[in-house]
Amino acid sequence: MWSFGWYRNTVFSWFGIEQQQRHGKKGKSSSPTEEINSLHWDQAFQELAQKNPGYQYIRIQDQAATVLAKDAVHKRAADKYTFDKNSGQINSVKKYQQDLSSSKIMTWAYALHVGDYGGYWGRVLTFLASLIGASLPLTGYYMFYIRKRKAYKSKRALEKQLDF
Repeated sequence: MWSFGWYRNTVFSWFGIEQQQRHGKKGKSSSPTEEINSLHWDQAFQELAQKNPGYQYIRIQDQAATVLAKDAVHKRAADKYTFDKNSGQINSVKKYQQDLSSSKIMTWAYALHVGDYGGYWGRVLTFLASLIGASLPLTGYYMFYIRKRKAYKSKRALEKQLDF
């Protein structure tokens, strides 16, 4: 989200979080596609649904799952699970509340930018703030031209009085 490395690193250092180094190329891998056993995904889903009653959603893909609880602060505050593709057993759990990585800061920033805090009213307030911010340059130019026009008219009126 933050394209300037120096800025991103500064924000992460303020929160005491070290940024993970990313290596390698992005994109598709050259390894052949493995066949997916949907029974193992279903087993992982059932286990996650049992461990997280009242969830908003469970997403499963590529040996990983994300679970968003009903009482989540925002829609990106999901717990992450990994499971074995051959057995469907859960291998590791990474709870959002206990996470201290840069990804947590990114989820906070995203939720703030889209107004995800506060539900419906948070989005309405974010929209109104954005609308006001977008209108400021237009209203500024309008006020500038009105003042210029008034100054021009008063100058013309003064010239007419002096010329009579």
